[in-house]
Amino acid sequence: MIDADSIAEMHARMAECAIISGEPAKAHAAIERCFVSLAEAANERLTYADAVVSLDGGRTATLLHRAGIHTIGDLCGLTFDEVREIQLIGKGIAKRLQDALAGHGLHLRPSTEGVAA
Repeated sequence: MIDADSIAEMHARMAECAIISGEPAKAHAAIERCFVSLAEAANERLTYADAVVSLDGGRTATLLHRAGIHTIGDLCGLTFDEVREIQLIGKGIAKRLQDALAGHGLHLRPSTEGVAA
């Protein structure tokens, strides 16, 4: 069985080929699929509570849950700005979430602002 990390790597290579061949729409789609695969890999490696409960006694986990963010994959699928848009989550909490993910080798989805589709 192929794991989610391998699938993410395959999508990253597809994006690279699309960029080289001058097909930005295909590259963008492959990058999006890559991040979905990375999020799935994150769910395989890490439980939701591991990343957020230690931040502030569970308050952040409650805010994320209310916003429909139930897994690490859900969280990794958001950009920093999308995390900040969640009610009562400011820059400080978003930064702590980003740092907690980084501590496990994970990250938020990069912003696609300014990327041609």
